Amino acid sequence: MLYPFVEHTSAEGGDSFEKARDSFSVTLQGITPFKAIFSAESFHYFPHKKFCTLWLKPLLPGYHKELEGAQDIRTRETVIHGSDVKPSEEAAEALEMPQMDESSGINADLGMDAFGGDFVRKTKQEKKLEKTQRKKAQAASMDYGAPHSDVIQLQSVLLSCYPECNDVNVISERGFMPHLSLGQFPHKEVESYMDEFKRRWNNIEFDVTDVHLISRADFHDPFHVRHSISFGKSDQHT
Repeated sequence: MLYPFVEHTSAEGGDSFEKARDSFSVTLQGITPFKAIFSAESFHYFPHKKFCTLWLKPLLPGYHKELEGAQDIRTRETVIHGSDVKPSEEAAEALEMPQMDESSGINADLGMDAFGGDFVRKTKQEKKLEKTQRKKAQAASMDYGAPHSDVIQLQSVLLSCYPECNDVNVISERGFMPHLSLGQFPHKEVESYMDEFKRRWNNIEFDVTDVHLISRADFHDPFHVRHSISFGKSDQHT
């Protein structure tokens, strides 16, 4: 729920999880246990450049299907006009081709007039900023429905203890989207896998009562629960 992660062992060699446990034990006293549901409507995916991350969205009890008519976020558009073909933004990025601003005739990456103006190359910082703005706009346009309000409140409380761990809050205009990552799949296959999961899925309803601090030694080591902090009281289990 927080990213960048808090390292288990600090640079000075101490156990930073103990500090986190003590901080959360105080702030979580104001959180009341709540319920969440994972249903077939919980399945979504985040598209990345080389793959897609399939994930589950926690839903409130009494949920309803929120995403009918939601846009397909994997759509690749190719606009053909006469003999001219304009690749999509994603395809152009992959091929390192410049983008055209159709309204002005300006080459968005090179800063030049398509009709014979001066060649002015944009700086790396300017291109990076524009790329970030495009990604934020794309992410904001993805309709995943309203997030689970109790999870949003919980993450806000945790973030108050570690405000520097806010990447998931600022990655898009949408802000933090609660999710449980399931795995990574190729762009062409993610929807078929998602449909199969949804077809076989049985609803899971559960109580959310604790925050667990987890860590592992490396990628070959499974995560271990180091501390558990219960809501509504300062008792913790180690």
